[in-house]
Amino acid sequence: MAFIRETGDCLGVRWRAGGAHTAEGAQEWIEELVERLRSAGVRDITVRLDKGFFSRNMVRTLERLGVSFLLKVPRHGWLKGHRSNWRFSAKGEAIFPGEDLCTATGTLWGVRLLTVQTTRPAEEDGELALGDYEILRQADVLTNIGGIHALIAWRLYNKGAVVEQRIEEMV
Repeated sequence: MAFIRETGDCLGVRWRAGGAHTAEGAQEWIEELVERLRSAGVRDITVRLDKGFFSRNMVRTLERLGVSFLLKVPRHGWLKGHRSNWRFSAKGEAIFPGEDLCTATGTLWGVRLLTVQTTRPAEEDGELALGDYEILRQADVLTNIGGIHALIAWRLYNKGAVVEQRIEEMV
């Protein structure tokens, strides 16, 4: 779990022992860190959490603390009912050559559910099956950041992964 300023700089990271459950003690640690940051004069705090922290209680804690957040959502079939219709992005070809880029928005637990998906037409026996497509990538992010586009939210979420890569490089 990492706290990231608008500049993308990491202010805090907490790693637990390999045997610890992913979210064990996370809500308490977030409360302590937010209090420490606010005592130091930091007002705008953005939290990036991976899918191991996905829970209604975590969302409620983050909302109560008044921090902005990007929370990766595990792939669950039941999320389908929380999304709007898919919208194709004209930028898809430039970002993912040979693939269609789609986004969808919705609401889960009172915050925004943003989804990014890349697809391509499915082929059966060398023929294009009408209306069928293959999902190549999909990512869901919960956020309370207003007005943010799904692709921007996903890019911001991925900025936090730099911390994980740096730690792996040190090991």
